Amino acid sequence: MAIHVTRSTQTKPRSSSFKRTQSQQGVFQLSDKRKESIAQQRFQSMADNSPQSMDLNSLQNVANGKKNSFFRAIAGASTPGTLEDINIAGGNLPGTPTLDLGTTNRPQNAVAPDFQVQLIPIHRNPHRFRARIIKTQDADEGNVNAMHVKNGTYYTNYRWIPDNELANYGMNQQTGANLRVTTLVAMMNAIDWDHVYMNVSGSISRLSRDAEQEHLSDTRHAYNISIGALDQAIDTLVAQMPQNGYQPDGGEGYKSQQSARNDMFSKINQLLPNGSRGHISANQNTWLNDYLNLTQMTQNRDNQGWHSFELRKSGFWHNNLLLKSVTELWDIYAEHPETTVQYVDAISGPQININTIPSATVVHF
Repeated sequence: MAIHVTRSTQTKPRSSSFKRTQSQQGVFQLSDKRKESIAQQRFQSMADNSPQSMDLNSLQNVANGKKNSFFRAIAGASTPGTLEDINIAGGNLPGTPTLDLGTTNRPQNAVAPDFQVQLIPIHRNPHRFRARIIKTQDADEGNVNAMHVKNGTYYTNYRWIPDNELANYGMNQQTGANLRVTTLVAMMNAIDWDHVYMNVSGSISRLSRDAEQEHLSDTRHAYNISIGALDQAIDTLVAQMPQNGYQPDGGEGYKSQQSARNDMFSKINQLLPNGSRGHISANQNTWLNDYLNLTQMTQNRDNQGWHSFELRKSGFWHNNLLLKSVTELWDIYAEHPETTVQYVDAISGPQININTIPSATVVHF
């Protein structure tokens, strides 16, 4: 579910990263320090006062308390990591060019619940039966992990298109930082271009964490309204089953295995949440796919740009010639000692929308 960088070779699961489109250049042209400062304060407040920030410990306890918790495998909280940690967690080789600030994988090894219906003959009418429901498989939400970027400065494996090369790529001096980082062309034709380092502030790190937390919450909600709800409903039917088994309301007993099974599912359906009732088939072979399809709806957060960050060229103290000259002496990542360094800042994108849209709005039948 990654928002991929243009020309990137990454094939990640859900992640928070950068949209690089020509239309976003205006974000950098029109911003001044005063507006930028106000916006940064707003996003800082968003990150510090989010529900995830205030309740992160309890979420972590959910993940750790596996014995008694409803969710056994969905991570309770996103794990902090470096840019390279996130790159590898997303299934890429070490050193792959990346700008992704977070990743959440899809459920692995999930299992739908299962039940069987056992017929019990009614002595006075051998052609009619009571039904005993037996649960044969518990639901399992599958393993789901998430990672967000820690605050810090990271090497991206990208190169910076220099000013004198912009025209060759249809760009100008006002081109935003998102479009000035490249890999393929630089590796083949311009290996002496600046190596790109990305600064991640504490507030951006917290927003990255909360973005991945939303994906985890969406997955939990998908489980709650599908195989998790089915699992609980089956447990309830087993717990409430009369000693001699179920029989149809007002009837003398079930006529067949299928009629008994249909009635058991009807009872299960009535125990489901309102939004799930009538949307889940009696065919148990469809239950797991229902859950997995619901989990994919969390992708809409990325599709809408709600988890999109952008790049901005860092200020004077990061990119002045003296400091760049000093930095290059310590640039252990550089393939060529003469290569200088370009610093960029990760900032919130214009459509970022974190901690405001509940899972029930995003994930539903």
